[in-house]
Amino acid sequence: MMSMVMLGVLSHTGQVENKYLGYDIEYAGQVESKRLSNDIVYAVKDDDLAKVEALVAAGENVVDSDELGQTLVHWAMAEDSKCGEKLLTFILDSGASPDSQNWYGKTPKDLAVRNDKIKLALLLLKYKVEF
Repeated sequence: MMSMVMLGVLSHTGQVENKYLGYDIEYAGQVESKRLSNDIVYAVKDDDLAKVEALVAAGENVVDSDELGQTLVHWAMAEDSKCGEKLLTFILDSGASPDSQNWYGKTPKDLAVRNDKIKLALLLLKYKVEF
């Protein structure tokens, strides 16, 4: 059994908070999911399909999320994202959910509409996202 890797971080209130670093661990018989790596998030935001494909082939999982529940599909819809239809299609065809909610209850559809990602929002329709 692996132990949980935590990092003590000083918060804005001056208290030390433990932050989960994002490793697959087994604890008390349960396995926690791995967190998205910065490498794959930046590759999605930069519309680098070749890098995303290589990272997925190396074991990155397109269904993982970050510490705020943001998936790769959420990151594809970010205001500063350059993600295109071809990369989004690859992510969705690889098993990413088009309907997942982050910790604020926002779906990729919500972000697409807010950030004027009309072509990507229309692509989500092909994956049964309700508008």
